[in-house]
Amino acid sequence: MVENNRRSVDRYAAFERHLGTIIGALILGAILWVGSNVTANIETTARTDVRLSNIEANLKELKHTVNSGMDDRWRRRDALEAQKINDERFNRLDSWASETEKRLDRLEANRSSNK
Repeated sequence: MVENNRRSVDRYAAFERHLGTIIGALILGAILWVGSNVTANIETTARTDVRLSNIEANLKELKHTVNSGMDDRWRRRDALEAQKINDERFNRLDSWASETEKRLDRLEANRSSNK
């Protein structure tokens, strides 16, 4: 009977060792699987960061292009202001021409009356 107990204890100990080995292998497999997925996610994140950096650079370049195009564009406000300045110049020239014409008429009238 003692030998029978010994065999059953040895079987139980062997079963525990096998069960521990199986559980250890499962845990190791799970750790390896998680590590592999983490590594894949890190690689994906790195590629995404590179893509985002490229997109950001392209966006800055596009913004610069649009802003430089806006600087070259003749805005409506600028056109209205230029038109106002030109209208004022034209009015001054028209007034000057009218005054000069009146002076010329007076001079001609004086000249013809002096003859």
